[in-house]
Amino acid sequence: ADISSSGQLTISDVDSPASFVAQVGTAGTYGTFAIDSAGAWTYTASSAHNEFAAGTTYTDTFDVVSADGTHTSVTINIDGTNDAAVLSADVRNLTETDAAADISSSGQLTISDVDSPA
Repeated sequence: ADISSSGQLTISDVDSPASFVAQVGTAGTYGTFAIDSAGAWTYTASSAHNEFAAGTTYTDTFDVVSADGTHTSVTINIDGTNDAAVLSADVRNLTETDAAADISSSGQLTISDVDSPA
């Protein structure tokens, strides 16, 4: 699933317009950031980041500037998680007979895990 977040920054400035310098599609390490002049911001990760290791926090920080040049930042923390492995299923039907030979079967099961080698 896509990773995204949004929020609203506020500003109070007695000697300059109370607004932000707008940004559109500012690239970070793990996604893109945008903010409008009223302070509404959005962040969209560049992928589902299934490669992120469980227990590790990945951070993107974006510089935000007010109309008079005052700087602040928006920091996005993405916590890596362990995505569950996907296992294949296999069904074999065996029929018992009166023969003396053992009944046997074989097959192939597969496993895939997006965040670990399988």
